[in-house]
Amino acid sequence: MATLAPPAHIPLPSRATAWDHAAILTLGAAGCALSYDALQQMAVAIHVRGFLTYLFPLLIDGFIAYGVRALIILRGAPFRARLYVWALFGTATAPAPGPTPSTRYASTSKPHRGTCI
Repeated sequence: MATLAPPAHIPLPSRATAWDHAAILTLGAAGCALSYDALQQMAVAIHVRGFLTYLFPLLIDGFIAYGVRALIILRGAPFRARLYVWALFGTATAPAPGPTPSTRYASTSKPHRGTCI
């Protein structure tokens, strides 16, 4: 009986190198820092109090990360379960349609204490 082997002219996928791992870690760390900073500024702009502005990015990014984990774990689950998780993930990561009344006049550099319409 003949053994099945890939044809010689088709290249096999290569392994990731240490440079690939370093690049992914560096890009991930930079993305994490930028996301954390932007979400912390958003918390300040919507007048979240004191220390809680530092927890706000952890809550948002943590929910998104756990949603990705749920999507991976439930990839073999029934369709309705996957649909539910995709709906949660989609609503958590969907951008806001526009400024809300509480952020319309907020500055990203310092909190605005004026009245909002």
